[in-house]
Amino acid sequence: MRTHMTRRTIPWALAAALLLAAGCGDDDNEASAGGNAGAPPPAEATAAGSAYCDVALEWAIHELTPFDDSDPAAMERYWADHTEFEERALATTPDELKADWELKMATEDETIDVVLEKYGYDVVAIMEQGTPEEQATFEAPPDVTAAQSRIGTYESETCGSAFPEPADVSYAGEEPGSYCELVGAEDERAGEILAAGGDPAAVEEFFSSQTEAKAAIVAAAPEVIKDDVTAVSEWTLGPQAEVIEAHGWEIAAVMRDGSAQERYDLNYADEDIREQYARVLAYEEQVCGA
Repeated sequence: MRTHMTRRTIPWALAAALLLAAGCGDDDNEASAGGNAGAPPPAEATAAGSAYCDVALEWAIHELTPFDDSDPAAMERYWADHTEFEERALATTPDELKADWELKMATEDETIDVVLEKYGYDVVAIMEQGTPEEQATFEAPPDVTAAQSRIGTYESETCGSAFPEPADVSYAGEEPGSYCELVGAEDERAGEILAAGGDPAAVEEFFSSQTEAKAAIVAAAPEVIKDDVTAVSEWTLGPQAEVIEAHGWEIAAVMRDGSAQERYDLNYADEDIREQYARVLAYEEQVCGA
């Protein structure tokens, strides 16, 4: 189950974790049935229990809680939690990410924090009444985008707490078609389930339709990514579905109690699938506008 439709209203300023990011289970637990159960975790899992990864995984769990970001009071509470998370992340970040976190936080302090406070955390008012410059704070500057990508890559590959970042590859000249329409529809379905709290019955129902849905998506995939789409679809129907089923179709349970390997399986972060997923994501962002 994957979706690009679940990023928060202010995507660049948030942690690089989607709603399906895995949580802070005991990394020493044996994997439950399903996925790559019983297999040794990837090499990166040796660092998955670090203080930084613990913070990232805790925030991933937090991100599963739906909230109305058009409600100023809810947005203010959320942003306070987000600020606390960033402070903890910076305090525990590995040296290779320290400059990225410092840049990200400094930019937020000078831009989006100022705008949110000015408008009383009323995102609707910002979009309706804010100046173009104020509204532009919702988009990341190029250097922050790059920093966020490096953070996201680390949190995916090392912590298992996020999907892979889009691959650094160009699909210039490709045109959207039926593939984009099919993927968009599935993303919307998944997004609605997650936004409603990820009810296990709804998640199970979603996966029950995926054999047919993925077959249609693979058939419609453009040749440039057909092999990657096939691999991602097989992973969705295999390791990802199996690990969620093993936890009663409750995504939050995978996050709370899952092993490191289960988190990799859930988030397409395992080394056997991450590159294929990253290329598919890059295509969907560049061509489909996902």
